[in-house]
Amino acid sequence: MPTQQNPVVTENMQAILAMFEQVYKGAELLDFFPYPEEKIAEAYEFMKWAHEKQLRKGPKNRPYAQHPFMVFILVRMCGGTVDEQIAALLHDVIEDIHKSHPEIDRTAAFNLIQGKFGRAISDLAWYLTNPEGLTKENKPIWQAQQLEDKPEIRMIKISDKAVNGYDTIHDTPNNWDAAKLEYMVHSCRKVALLYSDELPRDLLKFCTNPETMGYIKSD
Repeated sequence: MPTQQNPVVTENMQAILAMFEQVYKGAELLDFFPYPEEKIAEAYEFMKWAHEKQLRKGPKNRPYAQHPFMVFILVRMCGGTVDEQIAALLHDVIEDIHKSHPEIDRTAAFNLIQGKFGRAISDLAWYLTNPEGLTKENKPIWQAQQLEDKPEIRMIKISDKAVNGYDTIHDTPNNWDAAKLEYMVHSCRKVALLYSDELPRDLLKFCTNPETMGYIKSD
């Protein structure tokens, strides 16, 4: 059984939290990384276009693009590969692009990603995409099986859960009850502990630390 993780907030975690606060205020890629890799810069702009008409669910009406950007920040700052960073930026494109561009279906979105970034990236994005018709009840089961079957997506998906947990605390949707809030925050911790032996130290700490994940809500 995994043991309780050290709760100390590292300097890197503090930097990630500071970046998240700035993203909430509108900071973008070049504000943090003035000289990004060419493909990351391209993926960032493509992601913003793909989600350009979406908003997050919270009352702050933030651009949806802030979510994959924050997932990217967490993956990058915790040592993810360039492919993992690009897939983090694009992880919701296949599932959600139709909300901004109704003429583009999932297959077309996959092909767009493959054409721009290669098959390895498009496969990662596909593995991170919930199947059409997946019920709310079956979603956790399917995602858990994906994490078991596709170890290459674990860092990205757990980072995705961490950002969702962070947003649950800092931009809580008005219609979410206490049970939903508890599930969103604690599901990240549960999955991170399950794969604790292989996660980067700071990502594991981020997902299991009360200060970063909001078990103690900050003002």
